[in-house]
Amino acid sequence: MKNPNKIKISWLDSCPNCDCSEHVVETVEGTNEWLYSSDKVTCGECEHTGEIEADGETAWVNWDEVKVNDSP
Repeated sequence: MKNPNKIKISWLDSCPNCDCSEHVVETVEGTNEWLYSSDKVTCGECEHTGEIEADGETAWVNWDEVKVNDSP
């Protein structure tokens, strides 16, 4: 299996944790313009993570749940 490439992307959904729109995508076959379902996404600012979902023409991020700080 090939090692994933890390690509900087700025056209995906904004991070729900910090609203940043610049992310790093780890993909084996994707490019700056074409991503695949299950590619891993990391926010370029706060490192929140998620996964790409794609339907053939469109790709978006299914972000992991945002953890809320419960301390007073």
